[in-house]
Amino acid sequence: MLLFCALVSLYGPGHLAGNARGRLLGYMLLVAAATVALNAIRLGLMASSADAYAYLHGGSGAAWFRIATLCLTAVLSWVAVRR
Repeated sequence: MLLFCALVSLYGPGHLAGNARGRLLGYMLLVAAATVALNAIRLGLMASSADAYAYLHGGSGAAWFRIATLCLTAVLSWVAVRR
């Protein structure tokens, strides 16, 4: 959420057209829902086996999920200010 707010604030209010506040709130809720969904998928995969737990909790799998979350947030931030 902080990354989304920081990226959106880089554009400033002058670059946002129309009902920007409501639209940005909607995209912020979408970021929150996507983050919860990614974490639920990760937890479900970790519960499947001990090897999956080790890989996704401390291995490079955890880093991939962090990267996926950050990329998703960056993409949704870009979409939010471009629409």
